[in-house]
Amino acid sequence: MHRRIPHLASRLPIVALLSLSCATLGRLAFTEPDVELQEIAVTGIGLTGGTFELAFDVYNPNDYRIRSTRLEVGIDLDGTHFGDALLDRPLDLSPTNHSRIVVPVRFEWAGALGWGRRRCSHVGRSGMG
Repeated sequence: MHRRIPHLASRLPIVALLSLSCATLGRLAFTEPDVELQEIAVTGIGLTGGTFELAFDVYNPNDYRIRSTRLEVGIDLDGTHFGDALLDRPLDLSPTNHSRIVVPVRFEWAGALGWGRRRCSHVGRSGMG
């Protein structure tokens, strides 16, 4: 009667595979990119509103490329909707690198005036105006 004893060597490939999987997943952890506003450039003014461009320095701290096909953002100032930004082209952030991203923004005077009224009434109530 022979008794079968499992060998450590037969289990080693499974342990190694699990260890490699965990190491790979650990490297794929996502860290949000750092975004810093660099510039605001007014590109158009009209009767109903206008357009401007926001230029950002975006740093991707991850060890892998981040890609997007489109970026759409609402711009609010102190809780008042001011405008909408649309970047309708592919966005490609290189790993551990800075990228300059320029985003066009369209705004309406109604949103800007509402924000201005709220700011002025706040300053008047605080005794500073």
